[in-house]
Amino acid sequence: MASPTVILEDSVAATRNALAAGSDVVGWVDITSPNLVDLLDDLAAEGSLVGVRWNFVSGFANDMCVLRGLRTLADTGLAVLVEGSVAPDQILQSVPELRLL
Repeated sequence: MASPTVILEDSVAATRNALAAGSDVVGWVDITSPNLVDLLDDLAAEGSLVGVRWNFVSGFANDMCVLRGLRTLADTGLAVLVEGSVAPDQILQSVPELRLL
C-alpha cells in the first residue's frame, strides 16, 4: 500500500481535493469544531480519510474542546499526525486509545 497523502495546509478544502483524487489522505480538520463528527462523516464519504494532522500547543490537556476532538478521533479509528510542541506520550496520557502516526 502506498503512503498516504499528507495535507500540509490547514484547509478542509485541500483535504477534500486530495480525497477526490482517490488518495489515502491524512487531512486537516479543526478538531475543536462542535460539528467534528458530521465533518468526519462527510469526509469519509468522499474518500479514504486515514488520519488527521493537528498542530498541538502546550497546555492542551486543559482544553476540553481539544480533548473532546481527540476522543472523537479515537472513537472513529482515525490516526493523528502530531505536530507542534506536545510530545506524543503526553497526548496518549490523556487519550490512550488514540492512534498516532
